Amino acid sequence: MTEFDQTPDSGNTNNSGRDDSVEHPHDSFFRQLMSKPFAAVEMLRGWLPAAVADGLDWTTLEPAPADYVDADLRQTHGDCLFLVKPVGAADGSAPVHVYVLVEHQSTADPSMPFRILRYMVRTWEGYQRENPGATRLPAIYPVVVFQGPGNWTPSPAFEDMIEIPPRLRSHFLARTPAFRHDLVDLGSLHPDTARSLMAYTLSRGMWLARQGELRVLAFFDELPREAVEAFRSGPWAEVLEGLLYYYVVISDSLSWDMIADKAGKTGLGKEVVMGLAQRTREEGRQEGRQEGM
Repeated sequence: MTEFDQTPDSGNTNNSGRDDSVEHPHDSFFRQLMSKPFAAVEMLRGWLPAAVADGLDWTTLEPAPADYVDADLRQTHGDCLFLVKPVGAADGSAPVHVYVLVEHQSTADPSMPFRILRYMVRTWEGYQRENPGATRLPAIYPVVVFQGPGNWTPSPAFEDMIEIPPRLRSHFLARTPAFRHDLVDLGSLHPDTARSLMAYTLSRGMWLARQGELRVLAFFDELPREAVEAFRSGPWAEVLEGLLYYYVVISDSLSWDMIADKAGKTGLGKEVVMGLAQRTREEGRQEGRQEGM
């Protein structure tokens, strides 16, 4: 598997020189999570339908070249584009594309199919720039991850956005792009039907972040024992640190002490949380000194 560009849990800056994790915390956490190869594979396997997930060779997953997606879109949306080969693909065969967009709005966007179509076209344009002799385009599997709050009600089908006279419907539909995006509504996921425990746990954590400041503390009350063990050490510990930093950034009233108390009761240990708090304070002091120079 190709190593992804690793995005730090804090201190990632945008073109203005400001910290994205503070200015755009929802997008920042999502991109940080999906920049880690093991986490990206786990989340995608948990979000995609079983038939699709089982048909992809996850050892080949890699991020698409930066030119594939418009730079302006990447500054304003939490989106990720991956390349992955199907199971049993011949050597040298083209990978398929998996495009994942996380939607943080408080209400669902009925124009999402059109937005997705624009992203798909720009992706194909980027592919053609990189492969000027290509006569065919790669397949794209679009996935919208809805963080809420609320429920997603708009149709995911592009054709449902098009106003067609009833008597001419069949004629126009045959000449209208026909596709739909997948929808992963984080608020509707259930642990009993989850394909991946860690994908469900982090999906739930992301959903709670949009339900009100103190609701995020429920994340610790709901943590499965297996997730606690995974978060205590190894690569998932870094993911947990990013999630907790995300919680503090989006909250005006949530403190590191409150998180540490909750974490201690789950078996994660207060020292993990307070160590992160100390590093965050030190980074803040360093940034303050730099700004004062």
